[in-house]
Amino acid sequence: MKNILSICIIVYLFSSTLFAQSNKIEIDEKIQKVNDLLDKSSISDEMVNILLQAEKDSKEINYSQGILESEKSLARLYLDISNYKTSLKFCNKAEKIAIELEDSKSLSQIYRHRALTFMNLGFLQQGHKDIMSSIDNSKKIEDKNLQHYCMALSYHNLAEYYEKTQASQDTILSCLKKSLKAVENIKGDIKLLEKKHFMIILLNKSLGMFYTGIHEPQRLDLASQYILELLKYRETQPKAFRMDELNTLNSIGRFYDAKKEPEKAIKYASEVLFLEKKSKSPFERHLAYATLANSYESIGDKNLSNQYLSLYSTLVDSINKEEKRSIELPMEHIISDKEESFSKTIGDLLLIIGSIILILLLAGWLLWKRQNRILQKKHKKVIEELIAKKNTLLLREEEATNLIDNDNPTQRSLNIRDKTVESLLLKLEKFEKSKKFIKNEVSLTWLANYMNTNTKSLSEIIRQYKEESFNDYINKLRIKYIVELLYDEPKHREYKISYLAEICGFSSREVFTTVFKKETGISPSYFINNLKKDLDIKSSDVVEYQE
Repeated sequence: MKNILSICIIVYLFSSTLFAQSNKIEIDEKIQKVNDLLDKSSISDEMVNILLQAEKDSKEINYSQGILESEKSLARLYLDISNYKTSLKFCNKAEKIAIELEDSKSLSQIYRHRALTFMNLGFLQQGHKDIMSSIDNSKKIEDKNLQHYCMALSYHNLAEYYEKTQASQDTILSCLKKSLKAVENIKGDIKLLEKKHFMIILLNKSLGMFYTGIHEPQRLDLASQYILELLKYRETQPKAFRMDELNTLNSIGRFYDAKKEPEKAIKYASEVLFLEKKSKSPFERHLAYATLANSYESIGDKNLSNQYLSLYSTLVDSINKEEKRSIELPMEHIISDKEESFSKTIGDLLLIIGSIILILLLAGWLLWKRQNRILQKKHKKVIEELIAKKNTLLLREEEATNLIDNDNPTQRSLNIRDKTVESLLLKLEKFEKSKKFIKNEVSLTWLANYMNTNTKSLSEIIRQYKEESFNDYINKLRIKYIVELLYDEPKHREYKISYLAEICGFSSREVFTTVFKKETGISPSYFINNLKKDLDIKSSDVVEYQE
């Protein structure tokens, strides 16, 4: 009897082990299937459900690696659809398991995904911290090819961070080249071959766009070699090219737009719109609209240019509104357990020094009242100037004509013919009316090319007639534009400051805030809050927009 019982127990344990092993294989296959789809197609509800079920099944059989892989994939998936709150949740859950398993590869991936999430939310320093953690863990990966691949990804993200923080051009370029060098070091790994080709395409695109839109001065000659590499890879590695086809084609279109080859730009932007009908990517569609609007204007087709410009403006509002919803999340979902514990310690300390804080608060309140009166005066001045501008009946063309009077000693000091000065001033007037100054790529070189003149003459005209440097001139136009937009369109008062900065052409929230204060004397948030009060915005309108 005892022998029979022992045999039954052995059979049960053996069958249980086989069943568990079978389940692990099935879980791994499901997760891998979704990961493959994430690289090649748009995200679906089915993919989310498969990963959530894989996480649940892994927990039921205590399969730590399955839990880790499913949560990593969920973090990446939610990052791709801009659901940052949920992405952070899965990053933090996966981090704990990866630390327990001492899995350097997974930690590198987790920190990189979390860095991108933080940077998209505007928490740049936290994003930088996680990128450096990703690099540190990449160095610990024993498989050299996998190490090179993870390093390439991390350095590419580090370049994004430096671009957002307006680091030097050399710093950004160094990160991009380190990333390219790392991925080129991958040798003989068939599993990583397609990803290697994809990364090379991604980095050629990044370097091409760096020299097209970031580098000062613009270096289209250097950008050209990277764009040609993209076109070559489209022919030789079509499978890898299709992994990010829309954005890559958009980048090629933007390059040819900047190079003043509108026919080629139209070709690639139109291809984006055709392919986008299947994949449904509003972000890529709005980039294609912008390229088409510029290119059709270059060839003189005003109707099509205005049509695409209108589509672009409408879509930008929609994208910003949707991203605003995803970014507004409570801070408690961002703070980790370790940070929460630290916050409790700080709370205890604050109780001890409470009496001191009360005294400081009283003094601060008195100072605040005084400062608030000053800020209110400045805010009132901005509004009065805006209203005065709207009420004026003088045409700016007449002002430009007056400025080029032959008796004007300032004009005579320029070594430029009267007709040339008049032509440039009228072109500046047209440039201001077209609102092209909100483009990110606007520079002295860009505007000189746009106006068919040289940078020296343009700079001198702006200095003499606008009485300011080129940068100050562009910044002032952008601030006036956003002030008027905030005054005229209530919905923009609900946008994040970072999106307002992007709308009017600034590279970051920090630069926008600094310039806004310089031009108006007050911060953007102060201006918006007081504008709401002054214009008596109905609370129901705000609620409707936030929903």
